[in-house]
Amino acid sequence: MVKPESAIVLPRGTQEFEVETQGQVEWSLEPSLGRISKSHAHPGKAVYHAPLFTWSSVDVRVTAKVKDDEAAGGEATITLSGTPNWLVTLSLFWLAIFSLAIWMLFRIWPAPPAPIAVEVFPPAVTLSPGTALQFEARVSGAPDQTVNWTSSAGSITPTGLFTAPTDLKVGAAITVSASRAADTKQSAVAQVIGAAEQLVMTKSVIVATQMAPGSKLQLEARGNSEKPGEGLSWMTTDGTIDSKNGVLTMPEKSWSGRAVVTALDPKNPLRKASAVVVLRGGCLVNSCTEDRNVAGMWIAFLMGGLGAALGGLRSFVGFVGNRKFVASWGVFYLSRPIFGAGLALLVHFGYRMGAFNAPAGSNPMDPANAAFIGGIVGLFADDVLGKLKDFVDRFLQMSEPRTDKMKHDGEDTAAAAPPAPVIKSITASLASGKVIVKGQNFVAGSKVHVNGTAQVTTFTSATELSAALDKATLKVDDELKVVVVNSATSKSAEMAGKVVA
Repeated sequence: MVKPESAIVLPRGTQEFEVETQGQVEWSLEPSLGRISKSHAHPGKAVYHAPLFTWSSVDVRVTAKVKDDEAAGGEATITLSGTPNWLVTLSLFWLAIFSLAIWMLFRIWPAPPAPIAVEVFPPAVTLSPGTALQFEARVSGAPDQTVNWTSSAGSITPTGLFTAPTDLKVGAAITVSASRAADTKQSAVAQVIGAAEQLVMTKSVIVATQMAPGSKLQLEARGNSEKPGEGLSWMTTDGTIDSKNGVLTMPEKSWSGRAVVTALDPKNPLRKASAVVVLRGGCLVNSCTEDRNVAGMWIAFLMGGLGAALGGLRSFVGFVGNRKFVASWGVFYLSRPIFGAGLALLVHFGYRMGAFNAPAGSNPMDPANAAFIGGIVGLFADDVLGKLKDFVDRFLQMSEPRTDKMKHDGEDTAAAAPPAPVIKSITASLASGKVIVKGQNFVAGSKVHVNGTAQVTTFTSATELSAALDKATLKVDDELKVVVVNSATSKSAEMAGKVVA
């Protein structure tokens, strides 16, 4: 008989076995994990040496056979434990997960939304008497891009087309102003300088957000003819520019996200023109929103993984503390962050489309919101998965095709109809080619009908839709009649509005 009959041995550990005999003993292992060596001091003793590493718990049978005395031998069982190896592996894994998630969150966390501000392009230009130039205005931090145009001299249309006075004197300065229609205190100005020969940038605003640091961008200005201006001197507020040729080199990093490039005529200091280059890290109105959307998705994904890792760590420590950890569950803990991250991203999309109710006053565009929801989903992934199953069961529930089926006592025979969509405001912009519809009770399949025709519709949330407009058939001040249709039996009342620039 072998003593002890069973033992739990850790990796790199040892265990002594003994057979009460004075005869010669042959020891063997099945399977051959580790090694067993005889004791020179006592012929009936042997020491088992466990292997350095094992991923899961394994039983090893130790057999002792005594020469010339089979009854004196026997068997014992060794259980090799993988817990210490998993302790080290998972500790390093969670440390890496936490460090990587925190580092990436700091890297991708978007800057706070810029305050509402108006910009006018070009910021400066030189015009000759009677010439016309189209000005542009952008409102950052607000979806409504409607502005009112004024000029200190000459004339300007509601769409920003400026015409210099015919008696414009050389060196005279004219101020062109654009103010928000919603708040006239928020405005921006551009300067028009009078000269015998005009100087205008070929493009008043250039989006270069996709250009890598060190890339080159050629800027051009023209005079009274369409040919590029020659002999000009160039300067910029960010990056570096060839002062003779107007080639702008993209900077490594820009704090403002803007570069105001100015072309000057050395022979006539009053003759100048400016353009704005949006650099890498900067954005215009639409690209800012897109950047925050992408950042929100990444934040929800990372926080879902981080929350799941925290939940797994709590479970793991509990099982180890109770000495109930089974090494075969190690893969479960390794895959937990991936599961939590994917689940958090799925819930984030559902939150954005209005499928799930959010706390009052919360905004799905807020990165703190995405971080909190993603972390909570990852931390309580199993509970969230159960709630999602209930949601899917309701979402995929098929209507009863039979009308002759008997109902149970007290069961309502008519399902409550979903609420009809309601339009509260519409904003149709010719510049963006879109109509923004705000209201309530919108769904993922809602369609915006403009003047009786269904348009390509983008679902933003349960309170906002956007639809494409055909610029070729519309002009400023055209009247639009808008209706939102959820289904054949559910549509909103008609609301009229006018197209703005």
